[in-house]
Amino acid sequence: MKNYEQDLRYDVLSVLQIVAMFVAVLGTFSDIVNQRPLSVVLEPVMALLVLMGIWFYQKKNQKRRYIAKLICMTFFCWIYLPLSWYYSPGISSAIGYYAILIIILAVFFVEYKFEFVFPVVAIGISMFMIRYELINPAHFVPFPNKEIQINDITINFLIVVVLFSLIITFINRHYVHEKIRLYRASITDELTGVYNRRHLLKCLEDMVKENRGKKNISLLFIDINQFKWINDTYGHIEGDVVLKKLGDIMKLCFPISGRFGGDEFVVIIPDTDFPEAEMQAEKLKKEFEEYVQTQNYTQLSLSIGIFSSKEHNAQEIIRKADEFMYNIKHASR
Repeated sequence: MKNYEQDLRYDVLSVLQIVAMFVAVLGTFSDIVNQRPLSVVLEPVMALLVLMGIWFYQKKNQKRRYIAKLICMTFFCWIYLPLSWYYSPGISSAIGYYAILIIILAVFFVEYKFEFVFPVVAIGISMFMIRYELINPAHFVPFPNKEIQINDITINFLIVVVLFSLIITFINRHYVHEKIRLYRASITDELTGVYNRRHLLKCLEDMVKENRGKKNISLLFIDINQFKWINDTYGHIEGDVVLKKLGDIMKLCFPISGRFGGDEFVVIIPDTDFPEAEMQAEKLKKEFEEYVQTQNYTQLSLSIGIFSSKEHNAQEIIRKADEFMYNIKHASR
């Protein structure tokens, strides 16, 4: 989870750096067009140069991401915020929007307790600048006219809203993607890629509950004969390869299949009677037989117990199929 949170922060930071560089270019152009003072024009230029430097610094080595983050937080919380506020028209401009944005982002990027110093100092600087402006209003140069002020506030408000929207959207997509990844990992057998035992049981229980005795549910209980032979002869890594291959075959043949444990697998086939389930079991055995022949593992084969029912519960269906599988397995010896 820690790695996920770090990756999310650094991905957001990378997106913000790109967007902020673009905004800095727009800000510089806007200030020049509106004939703002040189001190105001230089603010986005300074931010652009710093961001470009940080961007190239971290791109050369991903291990520098944490240092790059600290540099960003230091620059925006402790340098850019007070300077841009000091040389701005004050609270009559959009500087308040950017102060809030910087503080919220500084909190978001906190990984360790000591890093709370960045948003805390940014809050202190903002409070100080508000008080300073109220005490010394003459220091802050007002906009040349009302139209320029309206345009400045409107444009910067839109920029801040777009930035917030991008961040929230990006975080939401990251969260959804991670949630899907974790869910898939929780229901999947890591080795074979088919469902794991817990999810198989849940699928069968849900199916039995929804079916309510209407149609037959068929279950194939599968065991690899002589699997110990391949582990003893070729090693457990090659045994894993065989398990993966059987998993691949099952995924191609059946929508609901999984590993029950060891070399035992289960297939659930809804709305299927015994004869049709038997045909599908034979198809699976044939596919696996073709594979073992190409690999010259002719001692390997499948024992498949089949049970179809619309009356039994999930545990009984599994137990019955398991019994039939062991009967077939012992009879073939």
